Amino acid sequence: MRSKGRRQRGFSLVEVLVAMGLLAFVAIGILPLLMRCVSDNRRGWEATQASHFVQSELEPMLAHPFDSPALALEPGTRERRSAAAWVEGDAGKVGDGREGWTDRPAGKGRSFWRRATTVRWYDVGDLEAPLDGDAEPVHLKEIRVHLAGVRQGGALGAGQVLHVRVLRAF
Repeated sequence: MRSKGRRQRGFSLVEVLVAMGLLAFVAIGILPLLMRCVSDNRRGWEATQASHFVQSELEPMLAHPFDSPALALEPGTRERRSAAAWVEGDAGKVGDGREGWTDRPAGKGRSFWRRATTVRWYDVGDLEAPLDGDAEPVHLKEIRVHLAGVRQGGALGAGQVLHVRVLRAF
């Protein structure tokens, strides 16, 4: 049997408030780390997307022979440029047919990435120093891909930018 004069066990309101204050102090100290983690995770995801989009442009070009139509230039020119944008299509519809790379993004949804591809041709006449008399002519094609995310800066940072340059010799 309990004595009526004994106090009940438990926490007082002051103890609960002190514990909550300590917990809030620790949580406020950890909050910047969590925000940095979210930001770094987002930037890592975007860097992966950027490298995938550049690779998906370069690999088919590198798989073709040097003189294939995929790498051909207009007669009399030394450079070919193309531009495309990755558009979202209908954000509320999974697998929307308008989603993907297009050279005409107007009216197709929000644009997330912009990609510029340049194929440039060099020949022996572009060299500063002459080659030996019995050397084979040298032909090079330079393929440059510039990819930029169009997301504006904010709490999670700005969009990724990636430049890749590849030289193909003939």
